[in-house]
Amino acid sequence: MSLRRFGQPAQRQALQAALSAAAGKEVARMRDAALKNAVGESTDSIGAANWFKTATARIDDLKKVEDAFAQDLRNAASVVSTSASTTLITMFIASMGLILIASGIAWVAAATPWTLAEASSEALAARSKWRTRRTAKSRPCPAPRSGSATSST
Repeated sequence: MSLRRFGQPAQRQALQAALSAAAGKEVARMRDAALKNAVGESTDSIGAANWFKTATARIDDLKKVEDAFAQDLRNAASVVSTSASTTLITMFIASMGLILIASGIAWVAAATPWTLAEASSEALAARSKWRTRRTAKSRPCPAPRSGSATSST
């Protein structure tokens, strides 16, 4: 029986209690008597009405255990389903966020009129011009030459 193998301790105890109940013990006794009858012993003490009444009581006890086990299984499946749904929604939102970020980066890259290499070379050229202007301003002005700057009248 899979309940004995996979059930929780409380479920196994409920099964054992159902099998150990009066109806379960009586069915086991009647079964043993029927097996002994195959070897030649009498089964006069076991009537059909008594057998069906006792077997039905045992089946009802086992059905209660099965119903409790099924409810536990439904509860566990509900927890797993809720967890899976939450994970799915979280992953969907994260994926959409990453797609939006990648789309934004692609849009900015496409909207930029120059490539990164061009931007780098333009930045270097601008920096070079700035340095040239700066060093030219910091040098002292050369003095005018005396002979060439005078006018002859």
